[in-house]
Amino acid sequence: MINKLKRACVPLMLNKNARGFFLADFCMEIYYLIQLALLPAFINLMMEQYENYNYRGMAIYTAIWFLITAIYIVVKYRFDIFINGEFFFREIENVREECINTLYNSNMAQIDKNYDGNEAYSFLADKAHILVNTLFYLNEILADMVVFIAVGIWSFYIGSWMSLVVIIGSVLQLAIGKLGSESINKQNEQLFEEKSKITGAFKRLISGTESYIVSGKYDSNVEEVNKLFDGYTNKCEKAAFNQAQRSNLIRLLDASVYMLLLVTAHLFIKDSSVRIIVTMFSVYNTMKKYMGRITSAYMGIKDNSYVLDKYLKYVDCEEGSVEKCDDNHVIEAKNISYSVDGQTILDRIDFSIAKNTKVALIGKNGSGKTTFIRILLSLLSPTSGSVKKQIDGIYSYIPVASQLFPVSIHENISYGNGKNVELCIQEIENLAELKNLGDERLSEILPDGDENLSGGEAQRVAIGRAMVAGSDILIADEPTANLDPITSGKVFGNLIKSASSILFTTHNPELLEYADVIHIMDKGKIVASGRYEDVQSMKIYREWENEVMENV
Repeated sequence: MINKLKRACVPLMLNKNARGFFLADFCMEIYYLIQLALLPAFINLMMEQYENYNYRGMAIYTAIWFLITAIYIVVKYRFDIFINGEFFFREIENVREECINTLYNSNMAQIDKNYDGNEAYSFLADKAHILVNTLFYLNEILADMVVFIAVGIWSFYIGSWMSLVVIIGSVLQLAIGKLGSESINKQNEQLFEEKSKITGAFKRLISGTESYIVSGKYDSNVEEVNKLFDGYTNKCEKAAFNQAQRSNLIRLLDASVYMLLLVTAHLFIKDSSVRIIVTMFSVYNTMKKYMGRITSAYMGIKDNSYVLDKYLKYVDCEEGSVEKCDDNHVIEAKNISYSVDGQTILDRIDFSIAKNTKVALIGKNGSGKTTFIRILLSLLSPTSGSVKKQIDGIYSYIPVASQLFPVSIHENISYGNGKNVELCIQEIENLAELKNLGDERLSEILPDGDENLSGGEAQRVAIGRAMVAGSDILIADEPTANLDPITSGKVFGNLIKSASSILFTTHNPELLEYADVIHIMDKGKIVASGRYEDVQSMKIYREWENEVMENV
């Protein structure tokens, strides 16, 4: 983390266009922290006047304290208006430009500053404010550390032994706060995963109620939901208990520090012990605030570290290869596992689909292909692992069993209308080999949805609907399963042109020629990957092909 900050943030803070801004913010942080530190200092002075029966001096110091506080409030108010106004947005622009200039200076590919389509530029334009916030956090940590050291030296001068207790207690506060915050964040991630599993189970239960009742699986699915809910409740209780333990540990530490201060004062400081004890109590409370701010800023930097990682990735990119450094995965799955009733269906799968690629997923029946696709589409929640998807893309899905609405074929296809609005429905119907049904049949209402069509006809309607969408990402599970070989080749050839990136499963070896990459699954794992010409010679591919031929 320190190396990231040194390489990504420090040069931006020292840049001539932005350093005045961050220097002003740093000075304001110091001013605020000194204002906090003045409280124990004034308490020490007033207690000293009290012990000398100089009540007039106490009144003067009290008046000075209120005057300093009033001045601080006015200065802080004006500074906040200054920082959060035009100056702030101007400096964000400066930081963004400096980021882009850094890319230029790194001799990467020339980036047209007016071209938002380039991911490197778009990223820096969108995330500049996060970089600025990270610099604010870094400013805050540096200022807290400087003033913490200064207050520590001053407290050591006032009462050496007691200051050691105060400093050690404050550092322990920082350690507990840091570890506690990381633990809470981890628990929150686990709770989010559990919540996602419950949501997925509810979706399956609600969407498949009728089929579950018919198949006799309704009770087992209800039981699965109840188990997940009980597990979520238990984890919530455990998280609450851990947070309570952390709070109790901090309170116990506070009590221990206060007790040690009293004992230390009694053993080592005989004169003016009351003044020093009260002052040290105030110093400890002030230092706790410093440590709390450092913890909060550290967690803020850690939350923003993905921006630093990506920025440094672009800076470190080889000359002329910025496109290779762009994150070009539309879907990326990491360590995906899925189990039902103790039986492993998917086992630690890592998988990705790059932009503008056609990916085939093949394997024997029962190898886990459909389950994996449903997880990629968030229709199922994995037992473990995560799926990252392109947020702004248009997705289309052709399930292995087509699902049509009780309207006409024309209307079913038009429901997929997305980017290809310029393509008329008739043209799509022609590409999907539906025109031979005739206009009357295409316009006829289907009262029972796909039950009014043959398997091949329903599948072609689903394919036509996906074509209209003009998807960025198309996921098709056995899209030509019910089509004859000739129709299958024609329709799939047209389908493959309708989307930018495609993932499809198939039991038709001829369709694999369309794929840029082929992944072979077996027993819940991806056991082989490669181009069509590469996998043809593999034993696992020949076994799959033989199984396909036997079932023809």
